[in-house]
Amino acid sequence: MAQAAGDKCTVMLNSKIVSLDTNAGGKVTAVTEKGESITANNVVICAGPWTNNVLEAAGLPRLDLDIWQVQWGHYEVSEEVAASIPQAFHFRKENDIDG
Repeated sequence: MAQAAGDKCTVMLNSKIVSLDTNAGGKVTAVTEKGESITANNVVICAGPWTNNVLEAAGLPRLDLDIWQVQWGHYEVSEEVAASIPQAFHFRKENDIDG
């Protein structure tokens, strides 16, 4: 995504955000755990199943999300076999079962 954006955005990896302010004149200001302020016109929240926690902390409305577990496995097969089968994923709706 960062490569697609080119010089139109700044990507900050491993920056723990401790607060978000969405009332800064239509801009979003994030404060990192190091006290740095980052102000932007737009942000991308990549919080997975914790998205609503982040939105609530910023005073924004929750999203109607369905959270699904995704499980995958990595295995080694011959090139001939790998060429004949697609990548497989297993999706299941969480139903209070662990394991």
